[in-house]
Amino acid sequence: MAGERVNLLGLPRAELEAFVATRLGAKPFRARQLMKWIYRRGAADFAAMTDLSQDFRSQLDAAARIAVPEIVAEQASHVIARPLSRGFAWQLVWKGVPPAGQQAWEFQNAAIRAYKRLASIAE
Repeated sequence: MAGERVNLLGLPRAELEAFVATRLGAKPFRARQLMKWIYRRGAADFAAMTDLSQDFRSQLDAAARIAVPEIVAEQASHVIARPLSRGFAWQLVWKGVPPAGQQAWEFQNAAIRAYKRLASIAE
């Protein structure tokens, strides 16, 4: 794991703080700075993070990356979930009518369960 670059996108705050402290030897406030750059400003390049020291940015470039997860499979569904505003929220879209034999309320409950699963993944 020492040579592997860690993807910081989607890393929970506690894990990001641990990564910054153990792997980079920096203080926890650096993790908060990184989160602001990644999630508020949408930065995908460490060089753009101008309020971080140049040494820290080079350490980050060697040990970490910011990458959107790769799509490994696609499935046809009547409920489509997609991220909005850099991962802060998810949007569920109903596409067409509920599948045959499924009532509208069952379809809505399935959509809500899907949203809750996605929300727990994003946290």
